[in-house]
Amino acid sequence: MLSVRVPEVVPTLSDDVEIMLYRVLQESLTNAARYAAARKVDVELLVDAGHCMLRVCDDGIGFDLSAVRTHAQGVFGMRHRVEAREGQFSIESRAGFGTRVTAVVPATAGSNFSRPKAQ
Repeated sequence: MLSVRVPEVVPTLSDDVEIMLYRVLQESLTNAARYAAARKVDVELLVDAGHCMLRVCDDGIGFDLSAVRTHAQGVFGMRHRVEAREGQFSIESRAGFGTRVTAVVPATAGSNFSRPKAQ
């Protein structure tokens, strides 16, 4: 089951931010389907004061973060895309407890960074 929560009105985002969010979402959903055996995935987009937060949570098998290769292509690619846009990227996971991927970025390239408040 897929649950998606987005604001009723999403401000226009720069093309590079839209593409970055799309790629992080795409990789997160692929990982949930391919590796996590997830039955439920929640996707949330929050926009606050010129910043965007994308969060993807699954109820899959989770994994040991310390066992992930530093340059694993999917994780490395997501982190690189987010940090290249002055953002912050995190993955929280634990074997048996699912995974949470969070990307927080300025809505436009070159903005100062601050984390939006979760609702």
